[in-house]
Order: sequence, then structure tokens, then C-alpha cells
Amino acid sequence: RIMYPAIFTFAAGMFLFSHSHTGYELLLAAVLVGIGFGAIQSSTMAIAVKITPSHRLGLANSTYFMFSDIGMGTGPLLVGFMIPFIGYRGMYTVVGVILLACLFLYYFFHGRTANYRKQIKMENAS
Repeated sequence: RIMYPAIFTFAAGMFLFSHSHTGYELLLAAVLVGIGFGAIQSSTMAIAVKITPSHRLGLANSTYFMFSDIGMGTGPLLVGFMIPFIGYRGMYTVVGVILLACLFLYYFFHGRTANYRKQIKMENAS
């Protein structure tokens, strides 16, 4: 449940970055990005551990961090190629749009199945 507001907060921070004109706006954008990113990072790690069988936790943990590091290395590089064409404001807007798309991706890849698994557990407990 924390993922939806976390992704939205991260996206809001990026949109605010793209439209900031004062130092206070930049500071607020940085706070929103930090809160959103921090919540996403810890929540996705918890999800990875929760859905993994106990005998594969080491593999899940290392795979999670490997792809996280790859994303943190290649993401800024790829997005940086857009700067000469659309500028920094445009780049932050594009990242915000990508984050909003992640809301739907999260729902389709994990959110709806997590709700289904929760309902099954509740029915079995009754």
C-alpha cells in the first residue's frame, strides 16, 4: 500500500523540480524526491524478500541490489542524453511521467496479485 503514495510523491517531486523558480521550491522538491525514493527503495526490498522462498533469500537480495545498481547507473546516463534536446526542465518532466507510468506497472505486475493473495489468505483463515 505504501508504493502508490511513494511513487506519486517521487513523481510530484520531479514535476516540482521541473517547474521550480526559487530555492525553497527546489528544497521542497528535494524533500519530496527523497521521501518518495526512500519509501520506494525500502518497500521494493521488502516485497522482494516477502515473495521469495526462504532458501532463495540470498539470491533474491543480491539480484535486487544488482538490478538496482544497474538502474541507478544507466538511468541517469540514458535520461541525460535528452538534456540537449529538451533541457533540464523537460528531463525532469519526462522522469515524472515515467514515474506516473510506474504506478500502472506496479499495479499490473504486483499490486493486483498482492491483493489477490491477501484475499486468499483471509478466506483460508476463516
